[in-house]
Amino acid sequence: MPKLPRAALALIFCLPLLHACGGASDDGYVRLVNATTDYSSIGLYESDAAVGSAVATDTVGSYAGVGANTYEFDLRTAGSSSTAASTSQAVAKGDHFTLVAYVDAGTLKTATLTDDEDTPSSGYASLRIFNAAPAVAAGVDVYVTATACASLTSADTAVATDVTGLQSGYASVTAASAGSSWHVCVTGTGDRTDLRLDIPALTLSSQQIATLILTKTSGGVLMNGLLLNQQGTLTSYANTNVRMRLVADAASGGVVSASANGTTLGDSYASPTVSAWRTVSAGDLALTLSIAGVAITQTGLAAAAGGDYTLLVAGTAGAPTIKLLADDDSAPTSTTLPVRMKLVNGLNGISGSAMLTSSSVVVGDSVAFGAASADANIAASSAAADLQVASAGTTLWEMSGQTLTSGSVYTVFLLGDATAPKGVLRVDN
Repeated sequence: MPKLPRAALALIFCLPLLHACGGASDDGYVRLVNATTDYSSIGLYESDAAVGSAVATDTVGSYAGVGANTYEFDLRTAGSSSTAASTSQAVAKGDHFTLVAYVDAGTLKTATLTDDEDTPSSGYASLRIFNAAPAVAAGVDVYVTATACASLTSADTAVATDVTGLQSGYASVTAASAGSSWHVCVTGTGDRTDLRLDIPALTLSSQQIATLILTKTSGGVLMNGLLLNQQGTLTSYANTNVRMRLVADAASGGVVSASANGTTLGDSYASPTVSAWRTVSAGDLALTLSIAGVAITQTGLAAAAGGDYTLLVAGTAGAPTIKLLADDDSAPTSTTLPVRMKLVNGLNGISGSAMLTSSSVVVGDSVAFGAASADANIAASSAAADLQVASAGTTLWEMSGQTLTSGSVYTVFLLGDATAPKGVLRVDN
């Protein structure tokens, strides 16, 4: 048997307890961030040997020392002995690396962050952006500003634009003065109103070096943030908002007004109307509702942070139907059926349930009044899809020659009164 080099022997004996080895003089260093909400614990391995301890969601592990070499690092999720993702990395003496585990388009992936950036000048911080959810937002702009995110104007300049993955370099940001902080606003590329993450108070100190990791949320459109300090701590900046829209659907074309947690969803909307998405504070919902000028009381509804929700206001002031419907607007992951669609049944006075088909393929079936179907994956179409909503064999609404774009999520709303059904098709993501 050939004699192994000393460095290789040291690695073999140290790997099972790398976090405790202390590091030799010729070592490099590697650690893991679990930037997923899908896996409660992820372990880092090399050649079946654990590299440090398993890492919980939204936390960073300690550095483990490894000899100078090229390694195939594997990720294993809690309770599994198989590799879920892997990456190859060359490690030289004195190098520091952070491997980030994240989920995009339903797949566990890894990215390698270098942790040896030179210290910036006094009075400045260095900030790098990692868009770890390109399926949520293909590109993002990031603002570090004194302006509140809801009030961004053309005078506010992004420190990073159209970030599609991990930035190769850092932006120089003026450090916050003592007792002050910055607003960090993450928007869709080129659209200041498309707010994906609002961090209202982030302190970047003089000579701080950090990476802002952006990850997906449950609703599939908003983003969470993790601030990773170079060779230092990790801080979570989870989204505290939801996206919400109002479906004003009072019987007989009644006028609807609604607000949630102080945010106006719609003011004097003639039914049926589907509003644009609004940003609303997450948590228990304080609702102000009215139909035809008559106040409606509704309590007990809550919206989980990062989610997308549809607030359906139907019926009459004397017999209202108020429903909060959770939406999953994450991009489809199927390559063969790359469109997702669902039906919301808000048809006042309907007897029985409704069915939605797309070119004769059933999308949602047996959808009761005030309910939504499960999302269905269907084929994309170029001006050829025939959408149809029926009940008890009677067609209530139809739209022909419709384009359904790959990667998009759609909702078909069946609204109005049973005597005059109306359909609305919306793109949700």
